[in-house]
Amino acid sequence: AVNTIRSKCIACGVPGIICVTNIWNSPPYKKPGKEPSITLFPNPVRQKSQVSICWKEPVNNNQLITIFNASGLKMMQETMYVSSPVSIAQIGLRVFIPGIYTIHITDTRLNKSHVAKLIIE
Repeated sequence: AVNTIRSKCIACGVPGIICVTNIWNSPPYKKPGKEPSITLFPNPVRQKSQVSICWKEPVNNNQLITIFNASGLKMMQETMYVSSPVSIAQIGLRVFIPGIYTIHITDTRLNKSHVAKLIIE
């Protein structure tokens, strides 16, 4: 059996999610005290389900979403238009096996990137 820790996000207060700090294309890579700009949930996620990406700031652009496995192999790449006020994208994970993945999200107009770790159980 898998033990699930019930907690809530420090940044947004939503139970059961993990917020991810944004990583920009140019230094400084991490700004002290800055709130995370995206949230992945659920994380970890069950195999053959979907993960949601939620932007904290309004987004009205194409987002290039790329998922890499732990070996660095590109598993998926998709461009999605994400718009306010919702600013949420859902990614289907039907073909992914359990493991640790990295999600790279790039705003194609602003050229700002976010990197997040995703665990599939």
